[in-house]
Amino acid sequence: MMSLLAGLLAGLTHVLAGPDHWVSVAPLSMATQPKRSVRIGLRWGLGHALGILMLGALGLALKDLLDMDQVSKAAEGLVGVFLVLSGFWALRRSRSFVVHSHPHEHGEDAQTHKHLHVHLGQEQPESETAHQSHTHAAFGLGLLHGVAGASALWAILPTFALPTASALVYLVAFLISSIFTMATFTYLLGQLRNTHRSWRLDRTFTTIGWGSIALGVYWAGAAALTA
Repeated sequence: MMSLLAGLLAGLTHVLAGPDHWVSVAPLSMATQPKRSVRIGLRWGLGHALGILMLGALGLALKDLLDMDQVSKAAEGLVGVFLVLSGFWALRRSRSFVVHSHPHEHGEDAQTHKHLHVHLGQEQPESETAHQSHTHAAFGLGLLHGVAGASALWAILPTFALPTASALVYLVAFLISSIFTMATFTYLLGQLRNTHRSWRLDRTFTTIGWGSIALGVYWAGAAALTA
């Protein structure tokens, strides 16, 4: 039971304590509907889980042959580059909002009133192809985040010290917790997109974009300086 609770808490803390986690998925999840934004969070979480498992397995198998610190630094540099690209993508999206309203009736005898609609530079809803590209990008970003940085490795270190059964429970709980924490976070971001006033929505995207660029430059620069 303690291993289960510890794993759940560690997964929750790991996702919420990393601002790079939030910034990487924010532009993708706010560019789509809440139900679809959950898929983005799940894909990020699955990629993140796979990255952690790969790093842990690689560390155990090749700990005497590879410098895992250098592997982690290289992954950090890649994360930085992708954060910068994601930031520029968010800035581009912030300039493509189309805001309009039109009359809408509820029932035959109801009065006609106006609804406000916000589109991202298109009259039709987001295509399934575009959504698939978002989820693939989220999976890739999650994978890189799972491999990058020492925080993920530190989070799963207890598995190396615990008995096999307890270690398995801890690891599974950690991965499930991190996946569903990110899915919940992206769902809330998707809700923010629907409830935010239109004049604030483009500002939100702009803020997210510049934040992503700044954090990406910091990550890539720090990785390069310490390589």
